[in-house]
Amino acid sequence: MKASIPLRDNRYAQRAAKEIDRALGEEVLHEVLIRPFRKNRTIEQNALYHSILKDIAEQTGNTHGALHEFFKMEFLGIQTFTVNDKIMSRPRSTTGLTTKEFGSYIEQLHAWCADQGIKLEEVNI
Repeated sequence: MKASIPLRDNRYAQRAAKEIDRALGEEVLHEVLIRPFRKNRTIEQNALYHSILKDIAEQTGNTHGALHEFFKMEFLGIQTFTVNDKIMSRPRSTTGLTTKEFGSYIEQLHAWCADQGIKLEEVNI
């Protein structure tokens, strides 16, 4: 069971309490996490992002996947972690970005394209 309930008012708190009661009736251990609400990127933002990558790929000859990794490293930075005493790194993921953060990311892509002379198709989303 997995539930995510934004706590806007007492109605939502009561709904959360019902979910907790339901979870207590199961034989598996559950966790309750309360944190500030973050709205993740929208489906429209995601579609726009992949449309931009498609345009760049067509004009540069790079693959969609390679561009995705490049821009994550270029604009979001690197995460480092250790496994068995070995330091590993990878680009920060776009999936956890808020709508505001993802909007800024897309603005950086637009600026990069303008600097490189890459023309982007207008997308109606």
